[in-house]
Amino acid sequence: SFSTVSSVNPIRSDFGFASTLGWCTRMWLKLQYRIGVGPLWIFQFVRLVLFVTLTLPVLLPELVSYLCDAHVKKNIVYGPSIRHQLDVYLPAVGAVAERKPVVIFISGGAWVIGYKVWPFLQAKVLQKNGVVCVCPDYRNFPQASIPDMVQDVQAAIAWVFDHMDDLGGDMSNVTLVGQSAG
Repeated sequence: SFSTVSSVNPIRSDFGFASTLGWCTRMWLKLQYRIGVGPLWIFQFVRLVLFVTLTLPVLLPELVSYLCDAHVKKNIVYGPSIRHQLDVYLPAVGAVAERKPVVIFISGGAWVIGYKVWPFLQAKVLQKNGVVCVCPDYRNFPQASIPDMVQDVQAAIAWVFDHMDDLGGDMSNVTLVGQSAG
């Protein structure tokens, strides 16, 4: 007989949660197969979901710390492109107002997926140890060629030296660090 009881619950009581989840999973897999997504893609996707699930509890508090830290100056513009931005990790002001060492950290990403936030864990460690850390972003392929990327990094380095007094950095103690394509 027809029931007039309405519910927002998508699980049928006569079918059960496990059966509904199994049915939805089988239908999703059939759909993926029919649109041309093979088993290898599905396996890789499941691995990605598992990786994110396992690392999220560790990285989420650090990401919140990055977003809320008043000593991290985010998205400072150093050039005309939308990618010409940098983050500056300033150490907490100590009792002695001395110039701090500066690290310019160029992140990698195979010249196609690099981004200035990637090294935030390393930058936070440097910041906690009294180092000014600057993480610039730069244009990636296909927006730019490798010589353009080099020019972007040069412009970011020039910005750091031009603003050394504002950063409280020591002009004679600057280290350039790169990771992968950086």
